[in-house]
Amino acid sequence: MCPDQVIVLPGLLLPGAALAPFARRLSRAGFECRIAAYRSWREPPEAAFARLDLKVQAVTAAGGSSVHWVGHSLGGLIVLHYLAARPALPPGRVVLLGSPLAGSALAARLGRNRTGRLAVGAARSWLEQGAAPPPRRQVGMIAGTRALGFGRLMGGSPAGDGTVALAETHHPALTGRIELPVTHSGMLLSSTVVRAAAVFLARGTFRGV
Repeated sequence: MCPDQVIVLPGLLLPGAALAPFARRLSRAGFECRIAAYRSWREPPEAAFARLDLKVQAVTAAGGSSVHWVGHSLGGLIVLHYLAARPALPPGRVVLLGSPLAGSALAARLGRNRTGRLAVGAARSWLEQGAAPPPRRQVGMIAGTRALGFGRLMGGSPAGDGTVALAETHHPALTGRIELPVTHSGMLLSSTVVRAAAVFLARGTFRGV
């Protein structure tokens, strides 16, 4: 029997290898993970769509009838835009890790000067605009509450994970949402976050986390 398939996307400026510990832990929970890296700084976010098409084709070629998704920060926004652009994709749940659905105030602030624009690169407009969960998809949000790290030093909100404010992780179309005491980057190394993601991917709820 083919295990549940999960495609995992990193956030802004992170290589695919940054998701390797998270993917290994999620695999121990019974999922088969495929990391989808993309050039977040050089290329517009939609340039990742062709790579995601290949990942989905690999899943279906291996016999998978569903495809689940996990996206960290910008990676989550890319997943939502991709699913909206590909409504005929196989079914599957989505877990977002600190993605600014309501738009990132930090990205907007950085975009006001040349140095800041260089930091966010080609993803600036998507980070500022956010994204909405597509219809007929169960989408869960894991939001961090420990405001530490590089994002905080750059002016990120103290009410959130240091980079993304808690208010930016809300959307009425979310199926579920949970707050955990982790930072924006630290959530990728948290066993509690992996457990919460595994529960939602399996059940479509964070109950029991």
